[in-house]
Formats: sequence, structure tokens, C-alpha cells
Amino acid sequence: MQNGYIGANYYLGQRFANHQSNNERDSNMNVKAAFAAASLALVLSMGLTGCGGSDEDPTGSSSSSSSSSSSSTSSSSSSSSSSSSSSSSSSGRSSSSSSSSSSGVSSSSGLVGDAVRGKERYESAAMNCVGCHGVKGGGPVAVIDASKFSPGTRTLEQLISATMPSQAPTSCVGQCAADIAAYIHTWTVTTPVQACEDNLTYGPRQLKLLTREEYQNSLEDLIGIDFNAAAGIPADADIHGYNNNIAAAVTQIHQESYFEAAKQAAAWAKERNFAGVVDCPLSNRQSCINDFTQNFAKRVFRRPLTKGEITAFTALFGDSFTGGDVAAGIEMAITSALVSPAFLYRSEQGVPVSLGEYDGSQYEFASTPTTLLAANFTDKRHYTTGTLSGAVIFGDTTNSRQQGKLGQHLSFTGAGTLIEFSVRGVIPDDGTIPQLKFGVGTISGAIDVDWEEFRTLSLYLPGVSGHREFAFYVDPSPAQIEMHQVRYGEARRLANAPDDDAFELTQYEIATYLAYTFTGSTPDSALLAAAEAGALETDAQIAAQVERLLATPRAEKRLGNFAAQWMGTDLALTEPKDMNLFPEINDTIRQSMAREVRELFIHASLKGNRFSEFFSTDYAFVDNTLAQYYGLGSGNGSTFAKVHGGGERGGILTTGAFHVAYGNFEETSPIVRAARVREKLLCQEIPPPPAGIAIDRAAAEERIAGIIADGGSVTQRHRTELLTEEPYCAQCHQKIINPLGFGMEDFDSIGRYQLLDINNNPVDASGVLHGIESLADIDSTSMGFNGSKELGVVLASTESAYECFVENAFRFATGMGTHKIDKDNPDIGSLTAQEIQDYTCSVKGMTETMIQSGYNAREMFKSLGTMKLIRYRKDMNR
Repeated sequence: MQNGYIGANYYLGQRFANHQSNNERDSNMNVKAAFAAASLALVLSMGLTGCGGSDEDPTGSSSSSSSSSSSSTSSSSSSSSSSSSSSSSSSGRSSSSSSSSSSGVSSSSGLVGDAVRGKERYESAAMNCVGCHGVKGGGPVAVIDASKFSPGTRTLEQLISATMPSQAPTSCVGQCAADIAAYIHTWTVTTPVQACEDNLTYGPRQLKLLTREEYQNSLEDLIGIDFNAAAGIPADADIHGYNNNIAAAVTQIHQESYFEAAKQAAAWAKERNFAGVVDCPLSNRQSCINDFTQNFAKRVFRRPLTKGEITAFTALFGDSFTGGDVAAGIEMAITSALVSPAFLYRSEQGVPVSLGEYDGSQYEFASTPTTLLAANFTDKRHYTTGTLSGAVIFGDTTNSRQQGKLGQHLSFTGAGTLIEFSVRGVIPDDGTIPQLKFGVGTISGAIDVDWEEFRTLSLYLPGVSGHREFAFYVDPSPAQIEMHQVRYGEARRLANAPDDDAFELTQYEIATYLAYTFTGSTPDSALLAAAEAGALETDAQIAAQVERLLATPRAEKRLGNFAAQWMGTDLALTEPKDMNLFPEINDTIRQSMAREVRELFIHASLKGNRFSEFFSTDYAFVDNTLAQYYGLGSGNGSTFAKVHGGGERGGILTTGAFHVAYGNFEETSPIVRAARVREKLLCQEIPPPPAGIAIDRAAAEERIAGIIADGGSVTQRHRTELLTEEPYCAQCHQKIINPLGFGMEDFDSIGRYQLLDINNNPVDASGVLHGIESLADIDSTSMGFNGSKELGVVLASTESAYECFVENAFRFATGMGTHKIDKDNPDIGSLTAQEIQDYTCSVKGMTETMIQSGYNAREMFKSLGTMKLIRYRKDMNR
């Protein structure tokens, strides 16, 4: 992995130097080609996988194309090696399934249901069961749980006879109902796997190309630029409504734009004598090299540089590239760093949790262990006194054939032994890395000890029994190892230990995840210091960092942008309106509306308030422009402030941006508004319109035109009812869409409160939310309301609205939903059944955390940072 990084740096640095001294056009082409090759090499070496409306379209789905690079090859760095075999582990997950199949099942009516015939009826176009319930009852409109229907309550056959199909109830009775019920009872029932709170969960190993927002913020924080460096970079990939580059392909346009932006940023820094980049006298080349590699480049790469990277950057300062001009060397080094994949990609690859068959990190002592000092080993060769009391330094420095050795006879029980030892490398001036070998009986292995401070390592030795000699050796000379203390005893596997095929994010990768998730920028000095100190290890440590980050201006901007993407309200900036009817709405008002959504979200989520205020409150957040537009008096200039909503405004559904974004050119759009509430605030997916809807709508439009021609007037509510009264439409519109959308008729298409519609008809804003917690409950739960503000009160009382918020925050942070990666782009890959279980369970746990804390979104954000599936990753091979 590191070789991929340094390859990019070294070659880009060389080519940029050529550009400085030779032909600019040719060298630019070479640099871009080198960047393309280096980027591709890094993607392959790190195992990058993909995971990088209108009235007529209530789902509002828009297709966007993106391509992804994928590879099943992955590389990881390891300081340990052993025999080629690897141990297996159990994560404690379990699942079971049972199924039954019958062609003749007795029903409650005495009829014998035929499952084969029932399958034909269920899948027939006439019944349209699949349109609502899916192929095997999973939705999208309503879920079928056959286990809920049994003798003693209303049976499944009785339910079908009384209510199905929804467009023509009671048209499937008797044998028809018995057959379909028999078929449904053959579906496989899968027992859920173990709850995630009792088990580790895993996210995917991935690389994330910086979004334009993240790229711009990073350059501002690293260099201090005051221009839009990201303006020329291609648009981000849109994953399920969010700017997310987990599946973005790096094209030639990307390469050229990144290179040009890096050159501009480096030149900008040079004009200001590299203030904030390096702090060194330009007359002292080595001082500038040290400052650049130890400080600035570390912040750019978000981790310490490898020795090879330091060597490559050092070469850029050489006379052959700079002619002795240190400033030119710094400029080239900045450019090289900013086009390196180590900067452009956020790594969430991690390192293996198991470094081989004998890695003991997954085990603990089953009882009090025995402790030995290295100085007390009975068999010692080529050793001297160590730096700590009881420690020895051993290794062959005489160039003889005999290796340094520490040996001791130990008593092994055969139940599995854990051996812990504290060691450090004594590395000579020539850089030779000492290798610590170990062995007992037929078991042997080796570890490269390439660190010079004491670290504790663990070995797990299975199946060894009796009184046997256990020995350490050192090779090669002249390197040595200092060993201090050894503890050994019977071992047991740690409760909830990670699976052996899992990876754990490094401290620097965790710092990077936290920084970009909550601030949209590179880690600040405090986060990097915490990573360096190993202080991002516990949930409490991470939660404290999240709390600190949430108090920054960057967090307000980042999470405000999240709210706008979640709700889709930035559409208000561009959604066309009839300017003959609505001359008062202009770009300034639209921009203030978009800002209002951000201010409301920040107030509800980051200022210590209950998140219910996002759905329902008595206040609006306005500047002077919006205050006057809403009729709420005068504001405070361009500053946004919380003002009383005048009885009509308060909560996301009363914001101008929501109604402008989801209103028609001239009139309101009850269908789109209802669809957006279901989709965005309740996470309920409405199925697309059935085939043939255009014919039905044309007939309805003729009826409406006839009413108007006869001197009548049609409200938008009545018009929608007429357009959707046909049976195929009614199955969704009767309860799912229309009653919900009608309740938001109190705001017009440009976000103004209205008592009369555009034709001066009185507005009826009475509505009903059917299926409060789920579309599966569409026939059993409902709540009435009058107007958008009252609908906000209803949402604030439903747990599903809070869980939907958490699910969207989860998607924003990880790039994945709980059931799909991207509903509009199935080619991007799909989640495994275990991922669906893990992600769903994680979202439910975070929702519970938020509710139990008094609907405090900050507590949810903390749990978003401490999820186990963030720390632990697996190759998902999409």
C-alpha cells in the first residue's frame, strides 16, 4: 500500500521538476500520465471496491451514471509472519431457516388451498399482488408476515377474502383466497441473526475520493487558500441523494483538474513565502526538508510518512531539480503531495486484526499468568544487560553462525497457551531490521521488530502440551532486540473478538473518518495528536473528539449541507416557477430559503435542543429578506435569527424551501409533497406508477377540462382526486399519497401560507397520515391533521421519523443505507444479508440512544463515531 503512495509522489515530483526546467507541455502530459498510473496502481493495491419529480413520478427518482473500479486484490502491511496456515474463528453469528412446501393446505373455511395454483394467482397481473407486496412479501407498499395469521385470530385467508386485492376488495374469495394463503405459507422464514448489540458488526473496506467540498475545505485548512480550487474538478457522484465518491471513477479530466489545482495552490503558497506550510529559513535546505516531511506532508497524508516517501520528497529538493532554489523544491513538493492518492483518497482499509496463525491478539489469559524476566531465562546466548531492570539485549553481533537466543522450559497444558512479551528493536546505523523468531516443538514463526520503543506482543500456541522449551532467536546481525518481560498461561478467546478475516482501522484512519464526517475537512492538529498518542481507542475518547468537532464552524456548515441533501431542499434554488404568476420570488429569496433549512437543522441538532424541533416548533429562522417575504416583520439584515412563526410556521414542512422544491410550475403538488414526506422523513419507499397510467390520466384530464368549460372551478385537491381515482392508481393514492399530500395544501408553490388557492378557491388542508410507523400498517394506523404545521407535530410523535433521520445520517457518513447502497443504481452493488442485519440494527441502536437522551442529536452523532462497524471492516467483494 505504501509503495503505491510513494510511487505517485516520486514520479509526479520528477515530472513536475522536468516541467520547471524543460518543456512545460511535454512534462505536464508526463505528470498526468504518471498520476493516472499511480492512481490506478493504488486503487488495485488497496482493493478499492464500488462502494465508491413531477406528479407523474411520485418517487422522484433520477438516474445518474457512475462507474466504479473494483478489485478483489488487497494488500496490507504486517509486522508479523508465520506459517502459511491460518486459524479460524467464530464470531458467534448464527442463522437458521425453515421452509415448508405444500400443494394442499387446509384452510379455516375447510377449503384445501393449492400452493402451486396460489403462486400463479399471486403473480398474475389481474391480482397485482406483486405490485404492492413484492415477489415474496417484502414490499414495497406493504409487507406480508404470514406468521401473524393463525387460527384464533383473523387468518390470512380471511384477510385476503375481505380486503384483497386493494383495487377490488372481495374479488378473491373462497378457493382463490385459500390458494394464495397456501402459497404464502410456503415462503421461507429466516430466523434473524444475533442482535448487533451482542455482537461485532463490520463495515466495508473502502477508499473514498474526496468530494469537491472536502477537497476545497482541506486545501483551505492545509494551505489557507482564498480561491475556489475545486471549481474545475468534475462533479461528485450522487449516491442515493448524497454527494459521495465511494464509486467515482478517476478519469483523465479528474487527473488534469487535480494537477492544475495543485499547481495553483502551490504557486499561491509560494507567493506568500509558504506561510503556514513550512517554517524554515529558505537558506537551509535540510531544515525545510525536515519541516515539510515531518509536519506539512504529514497533515496532507493524514498520517506519518514512510521512510521511502521521505526519501522521495527529499529528492525533489536536490540541485538536479531545483538548481539550488529551495523555494522551487518546496513548490514541487507541495504539488506532488496534493496530487498523491494518499491525499485524494480517504483510506478506510485498516490493518488485519489477525497477523497469522499464532497471533494472540484475539485471546486473553484464562487465569493468573506466570511472569518471567528475560534476564532469568535459563538458556541465553549472545546477550547483554538491557536498559530496563531484568531486560536483556540479545542478537549475534560477532558474525558467527550462532544466533542470539533466549530459551526457557515451560509447562504447557494442551488447552492453548498465550504468551505475551515486551520487546523493542535495537536497529544499527545501517538500518538493518531485526527479526524475532520463536519456536516450540513443531511450531515456529517470525516477527520483524521495526520499532525502537517497547511494545507488548502476543502469541497463541494451540495444542502444545508437556514440559517443552520455548525459545526466541534474533536474525540478522548486527541488529539486536531488547526483551524485558514474558508472561504465559492458559488462553481463552476474547468475548466478541473480531473475526480473523476482519481489518481494524488505524488510529489515523479513525481520525480521518471523524474529521471528514463531522467537519468535511482534513483532521486538525488535535485529532492528529490523538491518533499519534493512540487516544482514539475507546468509545469515550472518540465521543469526546466528536463533541469537540461538533462545536466548530466547520461542523455547522458540514451538517447543514447534510440536512439540505437529506431533504433535497436546495432544489428550491433552481425549481422553475411561472414568473408571470409569481414575480416576487427571486434568487435572493431562494438563497435565503435554502439557508433557512440549514439554520433550522443546526438549531435542532447542535445547539442542545430536542431534535423534535426540526419537525415541529413555533419558530422560524429568517433574515430580513425572508422575514418580509413570510410576513413576519423585519429581520436583522443578512443575519439569520429565530423569530416567532406567527402561528403558521415552525418546522421543516413550513419552510419555503420545502414547498418551492416540491411544488409545480403554477400550483401546488400534493402527490410530490406526500411522496417526499414518505421517502425523506419516514424512509418509506413508494412504488413507481403502474403501466398505462398515461391513458387513465388523459381521460381524467378530459373530465377536468369539461368541468372548467361548464364554468366550474377545480381545486388542486379535487383535481388530484380525479386524476387518481382509477383502481390501479387508487391502490397507492387512496391512503398512501393523497390524504397526506392534501394536508399540506396550506402553502402555495412558492412557499407562502395560503387560505385561498391560485384560483381564489378556499383551501382545504385537512389530511390523514395512514401507516404512521410503516407502510405495512397502512390499513391499521392513522392520525389526522390540518395543515403542514400540524403534520410536523404528528411526525415529531412518531419513532419512525427519528429512525429515518438516523438512517440518513448513517448513509451520509458511510455511503450506504440499511438495505441498499443506491436504489437508483443497482449496478453499484448490493448489501449482503449480514450487512443489512448489522446496519439496520446499528441504526435502531443509535435511534434508541437519541430518544433515551431526550431526543439529543449530539448523542446520536457520538454513537455514529463509535459504531463498531466503523472501526472493524471486511472485504465485501461487490
